Amino acid sequence: MNTSLDEIDRQLLSLLQTNAREGTALLARKLGLARTTVVARIARLERSGVVAGYGVRLGTRLDASPTESGENIGKLTVVMANGGSEALEARETEALRASMKQHPGAQVDFSRPELFSFSTPLEVELRGQDLASIEHAGQKLAALLRTNPHYADVKSTVEQGFPEIQIRFDQERAGALGLTTRQIADVVVKKVRGEVATRYSFRDRKIDVLVRAQEGDRASVESIRQLIVNPGSARPVTLSAVADVVATTGPSEIHRADQVRVAIVSANLPAIVKRGLIDADAEMAVAEKYRKSLRIKTPTVDVGVATLSGGNQQKVVLAKWMFPDPQVLILDEPTSGVDPVLALETLRTAVAEGTVVDVVLVGASGAAERRRVRPMAVDQGRVRMRDAARDVEISVAVHRIAAAVPVQA
Repeated sequence: MNTSLDEIDRQLLSLLQTNAREGTALLARKLGLARTTVVARIARLERSGVVAGYGVRLGTRLDASPTESGENIGKLTVVMANGGSEALEARETEALRASMKQHPGAQVDFSRPELFSFSTPLEVELRGQDLASIEHAGQKLAALLRTNPHYADVKSTVEQGFPEIQIRFDQERAGALGLTTRQIADVVVKKVRGEVATRYSFRDRKIDVLVRAQEGDRASVESIRQLIVNPGSARPVTLSAVADVVATTGPSEIHRADQVRVAIVSANLPAIVKRGLIDADAEMAVAEKYRKSLRIKTPTVDVGVATLSGGNQQKVVLAKWMFPDPQVLILDEPTSGVDPVLALETLRTAVAEGTVVDVVLVGASGAAERRRVRPMAVDQGRVRMRDAARDVEISVAVHRIAAAVPVQA
């Protein structure tokens, strides 16, 4: 099909060739267009066959994040001819997954480009202040999920860092030679990554002219140490004279939430994910199944979890971990906040009628104690009541109440 491309189309294709996973919002900002316009243009390019085929990108960009590019990172982007089909895409994805099992040392993730995808159905947040502990826990959890066939495309924000070259400036040495760290850094970036010196036109296309040091002058740690950081000066100064240049492993990616370090481990659930997107019908069927089996008190599964009682929220969390059918599920007080039906109904009736009940309380040691109380409120998995014998108000978690029996008048 003969399709006429304008300058914006060419700019868009250039951006997609650089990073096909870039979101449409960011593409729109770079092009100075509305997001809906970018989406429409991409759809038109796909329909016309301009965006079709596949390609491999090996990352060596200095400005890339560790999870996007690096010496040992490769990306394969596949575009289905004529749009493909749901069945074909699922079959080919599984075939690629199977083929990559021949390379146990490689970590392989499958995902759709971000401009078509949404959040993964499973995300686990690990919080804490100790960076090393969070990294260890995140890497361990990701490794465990990858061994479970119920999870796919497991990703973690705290994967092991990638090899990198660090330049540690000595400000005193640099100052003594009349240089600043900013000046040195600019020179190094221009020589290693390059700088766009100009652009020239070729058949209505604008092509960047990138100028940087020859490959032999930036191919190793030692060659980078010998870079001249004050070009044009009568007394050349090498980078090694003003900085330590070392090969090391870069830091992991760390997010923060409420000023607390957070590691995020995410995964797809193949049972409800098709073509990289959550299957709404399958998701609804699973939600309805657990609503009934766990007796979650909500009229429909469309109700927001935050609007449910504490006990029902806890049932939802329990359902999420039961769904992947784990071989072993380790829980810490899983019924804390979950309503024991009979006891809870008795307590709520007593609150409404202002009557007295006998309750059996189970302590942390497992010892049981019987008390006569007047329940005052039941909320968020706890019962507030007044001990009739001691005339004191107490608050007890529902899961500590083994039984509640009305006192006959």
